[in-house]
Amino acid sequence: LVGAQQNRVLNLTILVPAKHTTVIPVSCVEAGRWKMESTDLKVADHIMYSLGRGERVTHVTASMRSSGTHKSDQGAVWRDIAAKATRLMASSPTGAMSAIYERHASSVEEFARAFTWREGQCGVAFAIGGRILGLEIFDHPEVMRRFFQKLVRSYALDVLDGTPAANEAASVEAVSALVTQIGAARSFTEQALGIGKDVRFNGPEICGAALWANERYVHICTFAKNGRASDALNYWTRMTRPSHRRTF
Repeated sequence: LVGAQQNRVLNLTILVPAKHTTVIPVSCVEAGRWKMESTDLKVADHIMYSLGRGERVTHVTASMRSSGTHKSDQGAVWRDIAAKATRLMASSPTGAMSAIYERHASSVEEFARAFTWREGQCGVAFAIGGRILGLEIFDHPEVMRRFFQKLVRSYALDVLDGTPAANEAASVEAVSALVTQIGAARSFTEQALGIGKDVRFNGPEICGAALWANERYVHICTFAKNGRASDALNYWTRMTRPSHRRTF
């Protein structure tokens, strides 16, 4: 979300009932601006890069369990953006994450053009050098279509920020194994903001979140752990439909 007093990103997936107003939890991704730029917030053509999203899922999950809130670690978000901007030589007087995308727009858009949504597609797995880094599943192809290019851009920025990877494709078996990990992961469920249940899950190699509403999973986002996310928590059960186990 671009504008207002700072650029921001949402902390979780929310399904808001029609004709209702909901206060949404956000994280600031522009540390150095505190003045009103406009009264409107515009939706950007990108989302937070994937490694940052994975860390934010971990922070919000911890906040939900410790205080019943949906807060990220704001200081950690700012530090991560600053470090990424330094590595990718993207300067911004306000420390805006958008400056990183703007600095590397040409390269990021090469990725966006190379990968296209396919008719009927509801999910996508992302891999670098054969290693799967993330998985996104939506309940409807149209929703997937709307987010597809933004997701590609988010992983493209992490490709540019990483060391060169081997030219190796992830196998179908590797994707199936990741889905199996999601189903076997420990989880807990709380009432979501808006409609549905907010499901949080954690496994030895993955972490993620999902929104269950209207008797289906509306959105599932999964991230490979990067050596920083902790699974030494004791409030997990098994990843299931909120009422009982179900294949999604």
